[in-house]
Amino acid sequence: MGGHKSHKEARRALLFYRVHFGLEPPFRVLCDGTLLHFVLSRPEQQIFLKEALPKVLEGKAVICVTECIIRELRSLGPAAASAALFAKRVDRLPCEHKSGAGVTTVSAEQCILASVKAAKKSGTCAVVASHDDELLKKLSEMSNACVISCRSGFTLRVMAPSQASILSAKQAEEKKRSTSLAEKAVLQAMVHPNSSHPGHHRFRRKIPKGPNPLSALKKKPKVERPSDSASSQVKDGRVSKSSESVRRRRKRKRTSHKRSTIIAPS
Repeated sequence: MGGHKSHKEARRALLFYRVHFGLEPPFRVLCDGTLLHFVLSRPEQQIFLKEALPKVLEGKAVICVTECIIRELRSLGPAAASAALFAKRVDRLPCEHKSGAGVTTVSAEQCILASVKAAKKSGTCAVVASHDDELLKKLSEMSNACVISCRSGFTLRVMAPSQASILSAKQAEEKKRSTSLAEKAVLQAMVHPNSSHPGHHRFRRKIPKGPNPLSALKKKPKVERPSDSASSQVKDGRVSKSSESVRRRRKRKRTSHKRSTIIAPS
């Protein structure tokens, strides 16, 4: 019963991000190094991310990492060697934090938060999978972050929308319902048509029109013109019947003569 309830809550959360933030497949899931290390370090209860993520998100999912995540996994040594090798084989999101002379490197947590902020500037929703409680707490303060975590039972699930996400969705709905300045100006001009404001458009009130002058004219008498097929002719202003009138031909129904049968004498 508990599993069915959590699955329902995950579907409701996913629907919320689809409706209010336009989250659509294929989903590019940014996986944290802690999650990769957690799912790969337990061979007896291993989670196959390439199969589990599409089931959780109900659509095609692409696993992604950044250069900072790979660098952090390599710094952990042999304990996270399998996670670092797995992260090297998946897709990489563009990252501005490159290692080298004169460039300041950041942690994987700061890199993930920067990626979520960049997605917010572009008006998109970021999907992040993590097992770090500190990172999950910071992601809950961001409105455009759809978070996937691995909890008890070693199963992935979509977390419920945070208060920041719900508040952002309400503000977007109120903004859609409210009227803009241009719409307010048009409505005010319709209510007060005699307003002398330069920005208002003056509407002309419709007045009843007079009758059509053509409809007031007297009707002209109809003049009958003799047709070519008429049986009457006009001569000297008089109408006389023509002897060469067109006759109607009747069609007679002729009965077919039956041939009489001749009976031969016996």
